[in-house]
Amino acid sequence: MIGRGWILIPLCWVGFMAAWLANWDFAWLRALLLLGFAAATAWMLVRPQPPSVMAPTRVAATQWVLAALALAHLAWFAVSWFDPHPGFADIGVTTLAAASAISHGLDPYTLPIDPQHIATLKGFEGYKYTPVMALAYLPLGAVLGARGLLLTNLLADLGVALVVNRLATRTGGQAAGLVAAALYLSIPFVPQQLFQLGVTDLISVLALMVGLTFHGRSAALSGFFMGLSVAAKPFPGLIAAAYGLSNKDRLQYLAGCAVGVLPVALFLIRSARALIDNTILYNLIRPPDTTAWLTGQPIQVAIALTILITGAAILWRRGTSLQARCCWTIIGVIASILAGPSAHTNYLLWWAPLFCTMLATVCRGSAVSIENEAPATRRAAPAALRPG
Repeated sequence: MIGRGWILIPLCWVGFMAAWLANWDFAWLRALLLLGFAAATAWMLVRPQPPSVMAPTRVAATQWVLAALALAHLAWFAVSWFDPHPGFADIGVTTLAAASAISHGLDPYTLPIDPQHIATLKGFEGYKYTPVMALAYLPLGAVLGARGLLLTNLLADLGVALVVNRLATRTGGQAAGLVAAALYLSIPFVPQQLFQLGVTDLISVLALMVGLTFHGRSAALSGFFMGLSVAAKPFPGLIAAAYGLSNKDRLQYLAGCAVGVLPVALFLIRSARALIDNTILYNLIRPPDTTAWLTGQPIQVAIALTILITGAAILWRRGTSLQARCCWTIIGVIASILAGPSAHTNYLLWWAPLFCTMLATVCRGSAVSIENEAPATRRAAPAALRPG
């Protein structure tokens, strides 16, 4: 017997596809889809599910599906690996340039790594991401160049799939873990962004999600990986880190965050003005592009801030389960995207893996728990009717 929540999985997959395709010319459609995903997350927030198990035959079948999806990612990686002229987006090109600069003892925030064509942005030509992003690509990028970026992205991709499985298994049981990983690996824009366009956002997302795995187990390690996420890219790490303040061991959590962001401090000492200008001020003053809808409208920004503050206040006052923290992180990240100057496709990577985790937790848990409980109920009924 299949629970009604199952219908959300194919619907959300179609929503992912539509959000991917609704790019530069359909900002209003992407905005509506993002609002729909936020609403689905709010539904998941109030619908906790008990952990579920899966029949051995279904476990084997799902594992074969996972293997096939992983091979599809490897195939996309292989095609890009042998492409002599990879068409990387600016984030991949500038990250490789920043990693090369660091390897030669130079400062990527003071070099013209990211030339600007708008007059008002001429002074913002340094690297646009925090230093751990470039440092993550330095080892393989320095040796293999563009192929090093692809190989690093492959490792990050497989790492996120593994963490999605672990998080969903913890919140919803074995069945949820397998379904979550399969759902993540089935989204076509993930390998397209990583291996065709060389997008590097998944480094920050991987650190964030590893931090969530330590929720309720080690506040210090949770904080460390959240800080590392921020040190790779301020968003979505800052939002996830803020929602972690609901942790009972707040001092340990904050200490871990401080250690995680230490690489940023080292570059601040060297060139504070250049780093702040390129990673913070640039994003505040750059004009919106056609992927944004109603960007800069006071009501839009006010609603986004209200959502962020409300989520933080609820988690602070009531404490939080891992599921609640994950759901509020998704809602907060989506709100920040809708309030920002752009809503590019790579921003979907900020929250999609976590959404797959929570969706599988709720929907798969509902479906499998019905299957597992029915036989026990049928066996118990005759015993209850026996005369004493």
